[in-house]
Amino acid sequence: MKITNKQIYINAVANVSSEYIETELAKQNIRALRWAIVDVHNGVYTVNVSCYET
Repeated sequence: MKITNKQIYINAVANVSSEYIETELAKQNIRALRWAIVDVHNGVYTVNVSCYET
């Protein structure tokens, strides 16, 4: 198992929360160690994620 860093894109919502982002990550089978929203453009969040990869 190794740790990788990637950027993913999630649709923006009016009331964003940690739970929303983490649920969207889980839907993509991403086991996040940490994440951060780094950009919002045209209704899409760019999220930088450090995660486990097998």
